[in-house]
Amino acid sequence: MTTTFTDRKAIEKSAKNERTTDQPELRDQLTKLPNKEGLSRHYQSLGNSGAGCAYVIICMERYLKIHEVFGFGAGALNVITIAEVLRSNISDTEFLCRETPDRFGILLQMDGEENLTKRIKDILKDLHEIGVTDGVAEYVYPRWFTCGIYEIPDEGEPFVDVCDMAGLAIQESRQKQIPYVIYTKAMKEERASIKQLLADSAGAMERGEFVPYFHPKYDLTTRRIVGADVLARWQHPEKGLIMPNVFLPMLEQNGRIMDLDMYMLEQACELIGKWTENESMPVPLSVNIAPLNIFKKNFAERIIEIVRKHDTPSCLIELELNESVALNNSRFLLEHMAILSEEGFQLSIDNFGSGYSSLRLLSDMPINLIKLDREFLKGERMEKNIIVLKNIVQMAHELGMLIIAEGIETEKHVEILKNVHCNYGVGFLFSKPMPLYAFESLTL
Repeated sequence: MTTTFTDRKAIEKSAKNERTTDQPELRDQLTKLPNKEGLSRHYQSLGNSGAGCAYVIICMERYLKIHEVFGFGAGALNVITIAEVLRSNISDTEFLCRETPDRFGILLQMDGEENLTKRIKDILKDLHEIGVTDGVAEYVYPRWFTCGIYEIPDEGEPFVDVCDMAGLAIQESRQKQIPYVIYTKAMKEERASIKQLLADSAGAMERGEFVPYFHPKYDLTTRRIVGADVLARWQHPEKGLIMPNVFLPMLEQNGRIMDLDMYMLEQACELIGKWTENESMPVPLSVNIAPLNIFKKNFAERIIEIVRKHDTPSCLIELELNESVALNNSRFLLEHMAILSEEGFQLSIDNFGSGYSSLRLLSDMPINLIKLDREFLKGERMEKNIIVLKNIVQMAHELGMLIIAEGIETEKHVEILKNVHCNYGVGFLFSKPMPLYAFESLTL
């Protein structure tokens, strides 16, 4: 197949099925295909509600990136060419639409799952052969398409449900980074479970269901605990312990993610106060700051207010920002971080080294600690990684910063980190995140 072309026969044979979408408002202006509303009108005109068909969503990954790299003219030509390739792959009894700017929807005739899968593979193969052109030259550029497939049952199904099910399949395709996923009933059950959890999360903080877990930090030389990361866990009354990868997206969805940070800070302050009252030596505790929190008005003042309310020494609280957040918002953050640093808080950057311009942070911001990205301890290029680590540690130490390494799983990792003079470490070699009683048994 050539890289760009116009298949006139494909356009002519698809026109028969597009008569129900002749109105301009039902058409995509760039490709002249029906839009999603046009497909909905066509679907409603089918007497059997899609029975015997499969609905396929194909997503153009890197859609915006192509516009950024090659320009909007090339981006538009890219979309038009993809539309023509898809048109050439459907029969005159099938229907194609441009569902969203980066997605196409296809209503395909079912002829058994095996044949359907073969057709999808053939379509994706043709799509991957497309080059990128600006109308003058052609370019080789890595392409990636994801695909979600829903086989409409014999009794038919409302269009909105068909879109939802294909949407669930493409979500899984993107998450797993695989070319296509066919919807299964288990996905629907999982979605219903997530919806219920989302409803349950609404008052979970007020009910005290979110509890702190502690991941100890160790001095790599003495093997003594020097602090801990405070990690949120959801102790659901019916489902038991729920991990952050499940509940954090829900809290982002309902806007409570910012509240969780402040809630965990309150928990840390209360614990330090309890340890002090019991005449135990408190250890510094680190709490995460979600990206959204830095845009909240007076967020630094809110943190100071909580710590003062509990009479907690600010030097025992470490505030941890992700490197990507700090890189993308460094100017905006600088004022807030200066306020917190002046107040005596320890400030740290997590996943340091994952960004392309991380070193700028060392001079721009009042940082006390940096957490090395765990990828430094992985991969086949350890010799080069060690050289990079050594220089990062040396620069940080010269600037008066401490270094913490994450993801320590073997004694070999410890040996490497000690050789480059890394200060502290966190990882499963030492311990996993633990509940309060287990952490106190180690430290008090």
